[in-house]
Amino acid sequence: MKWLEQAPRIDTAVSYGRPWTEGELAPTNVADIRLADTALVHEARPLAFWPDGSVKWTAHAVVVPAGTDAGDLEPVPATGRAAATAVAPRLLATREGDAIRVDTGAFAVSVPGPAGNTGDALTGPFVAPDGRHLGDALRLVVSAPDAEVSLASAGIETPGAVRTVIRIEGSVTARGTELLRFIIRLAFFAGQPTLQVTQTLLFQDAAKDRLIKGIGLRLERRLSGDLLNRRVSIAGDTAVYTEPVQSLYTRPFSGDNPDYARQLAGQAVHETPGTAALFAVGRQNAVWSAFRVTQESEDYFRLEKQTAAKLLPVRMGKGHRSQGLLYAGDTTGGVAVTLRGFWQKFPAALEVDGMAGDTASFTAWSWAESVEPMDLRHYSDECFVPSAYEGFDELRSTPEGVANTSHISFDFVDASPSNGWLWELASERQLPAQPVCSPELYYSSRAAGTTWGLPETVPAGAAVEQRLDGLVDFYTQEVEQRGWYGYWNFGDFMHSYDQYRHQWRYDLGGFAWANNELAPNMWLWQSFLRTGDARAFRLAEAMTWHSAEVDRHHFGEYSQLGSRHNVVHWGCGCKEVRISMAGLHRYYYFLTGDERIGELLTEVRDAEHALDRLDPMREFYERTPERTHIRIGPDWSALVSNWFSEYERTGDPQWKDRITKGIGQLEAMPHGLLSGPTVEFDATALDLHHMFTGTAGGFHMIIAFGAPQVWLEVAEALDHEGFRRMLADFGRFYALPEEEKQRLTGGALDDTHFSWPSMATGMMAYGAWYYRDEELAAKAWDILLDNAGGGLSAPFAESLQHAQTWQPVVEHPAISTNWASQWALNATLCLELIGPPGSPRWANHPQKLTRTAT
Repeated sequence: MKWLEQAPRIDTAVSYGRPWTEGELAPTNVADIRLADTALVHEARPLAFWPDGSVKWTAHAVVVPAGTDAGDLEPVPATGRAAATAVAPRLLATREGDAIRVDTGAFAVSVPGPAGNTGDALTGPFVAPDGRHLGDALRLVVSAPDAEVSLASAGIETPGAVRTVIRIEGSVTARGTELLRFIIRLAFFAGQPTLQVTQTLLFQDAAKDRLIKGIGLRLERRLSGDLLNRRVSIAGDTAVYTEPVQSLYTRPFSGDNPDYARQLAGQAVHETPGTAALFAVGRQNAVWSAFRVTQESEDYFRLEKQTAAKLLPVRMGKGHRSQGLLYAGDTTGGVAVTLRGFWQKFPAALEVDGMAGDTASFTAWSWAESVEPMDLRHYSDECFVPSAYEGFDELRSTPEGVANTSHISFDFVDASPSNGWLWELASERQLPAQPVCSPELYYSSRAAGTTWGLPETVPAGAAVEQRLDGLVDFYTQEVEQRGWYGYWNFGDFMHSYDQYRHQWRYDLGGFAWANNELAPNMWLWQSFLRTGDARAFRLAEAMTWHSAEVDRHHFGEYSQLGSRHNVVHWGCGCKEVRISMAGLHRYYYFLTGDERIGELLTEVRDAEHALDRLDPMREFYERTPERTHIRIGPDWSALVSNWFSEYERTGDPQWKDRITKGIGQLEAMPHGLLSGPTVEFDATALDLHHMFTGTAGGFHMIIAFGAPQVWLEVAEALDHEGFRRMLADFGRFYALPEEEKQRLTGGALDDTHFSWPSMATGMMAYGAWYYRDEELAAKAWDILLDNAGGGLSAPFAESLQHAQTWQPVVEHPAISTNWASQWALNATLCLELIGPPGSPRWANHPQKLTRTAT
């Protein structure tokens, strides 16, 4: 184990995933796993299973002190009479009628069920063991005309003695029309005075008309004591800034004033006979009741305060990027509220009001109320198919069912904390310490896929490794240079570059936001798995949250489908299962155990019905009442990804049977995987029906959206020799001369069906590996290196150029995210299967070859 970036800065709870080789860990032994440091309070749960029933991935939750060594978190299966892990003595959450009672040891709170909740409160008050109220009810706040919040359900999603997650579901109406739905998860940890909230908002089409002015979570806390000893602290760019609610700085006492200095440090002040005059004049100062930090863009935040809501807000100052923490309290303590990704997902705000009275109200605005209303309209009332690479000439732009998830923390603090400690808290909440395993463990377990290997150390592989690292570095810098930030945009990359304007084609239809086209998620996750690179992890993490939520429809007409690349994330008329497929996001689920991502994997397990509702090949073929049309890839391959994800997470054989049924039907077709690309599909019976070889679709589409990464892992996991052979034959066929393609298919296929051979080099490598074909291995590398984007003779950074727009930029004029993603995925697969260029080396996969080259 190691920390992705750094050890925790404060005492905190962490969650992480750990892979296991097939047969290594039985499900019955998960509860007995201990950590290397047996004193740490810890628990484990299974996330996935191998076909033999053994555990494939486990999730671990543990509360750790600041600075904990990552090696202490290594899970160790119990053997013989080995000591069990130290565990908390009881479950944190229990049912009490319709309500759920949670007791962490640091506080207790009740979560009402729908029957017991007549208002909009998500929780009851947070009460310390000594009876003090740390906070009152948590509420969802939506600033919209006549907005009303209603709760539908509340349940214990993840029970535990160390970590418990409560899932709350409900909806918001405005003027009687449903505006959005919400899923709010409350995470509690043993002994921790912290509430971590995962807030998922799912929007209706009605939300597009600028009705939503603000969305946030609100918590109240009672106040006591002298106004002079109430403070508000806000994290800015590099430090925490504190001001008192009422200042002791006055005209008569503007010189030496140590009590005022103590106020600014967050320390209590006490009147003495010697300071009576100072305090008397100070109590005549204005009392500031409300404070707010608003991040208006990725590069600007403003600080304001008010004496009363009806009066003028006074500007305190401005800054670049706030670290998204606001603390307020009195001498008995207070509340620190943090919004992760505060500046990355602008416009956001944190505010506290009521500091002059008996109760302070804290609000974390995931969409700031003080900026422009949320605008979800399309950018045009036309489609631009021939000119701008948009999909079908069908205007299907709607935010119905799209979602966005925010992460908010409320830390209940005893006494008045130092500014330094608050800065450490802000830093930890913005970039949480993440335990990860070594690349060697991920690789040797084979639990994270079979289509990547560890970095090459031989000289022949150095240039390819250099290019792979250069691409990660380029996109890390490009996110910053191009400002790919914002509530709806953060995590996505742009699709294609405009070398004339020296910027990405942000306004040109299908060339704008990539919406995970050609699987950049897979590229980035595999890059992390093989190298441990924190840059790749954080890029992939942001892309997972974006593409799994924003780029797909979670309910409504296009439920379970994602939207193809466009100027607006939900704007394209092509609604595709390839965009929503589970294989893009399962990496993050296994690495963290996150419940929302797990829910999203389950959401698409039967997405074949979405293809029945909307034929993806409707432009080319007319469907029958019984059958729609799908491409073997990316449609059927996406379904395989969804079914395999459900099979490995549940062990239910029905999902495996769906996969093997389709494989058998493809084997029975005249040309295996080449018997399309498009086939007829019965979504009820899950039957594939051959039409004719050479249908519309293009064979590069079969393998350009992550299908090789899905299929090769499935073939090994299910030990399916027929599928291995079909995959190998597909890769070998792609590289054949045109005359041979025509001969083998009776003239049905020629080179016009096989575009972008570089995208098939990974499949060629698989064919070379399967048949031990050195000539094919060499050809795969020749094609890939010829498509290397400027050659491999120099680091990628040296191929960049300088240009001028309204500011200087560094660019690669020929870059596209499609190319970067596919080049990296294919290069990674080639390195693993056949070794680096010019040095054939066959991967040592678990299964032995059953056929040799002929």
